[in-house]
Amino acid sequence: MPNCLMSVKWIGNSGGWAIFSGDKCIVKSKSGKTIAMGYGSHMLYQLDGEAQQLGQEQTNYAATTKQTWEQWHRKFGHITTQSIVRLDRENLVDGMTIDPASNPLHSCISCIQAKQT
Repeated sequence: MPNCLMSVKWIGNSGGWAIFSGDKCIVKSKSGKTIAMGYGSHMLYQLDGEAQQLGQEQTNYAATTKQTWEQWHRKFGHITTQSIVRLDRENLVDGMTIDPASNPLHSCISCIQAKQT
């Protein structure tokens, strides 16, 4: 589970449950067996547990080699175009390639709405 998030709603939908008490969290399976336990601070809990693969699980993903300006803008939390240019120019992000056919972003509806008072 390192570097991953676990959905309490997903646990509940699968028949399990999570118990929160102070800074402690216990995750139980449908049968009541403790799956993981952890401690938290600032509304996040780090679980003492590891994901187990039973031999059949695999992950597949689709990725394009080049992302548009808009895609990088969204991925980096709506940073400015100048910041994206700098990240690219100084090679600060491994694997960051910008599609040359895409145009730099000039307006973003989410950014405009976020700046309204």
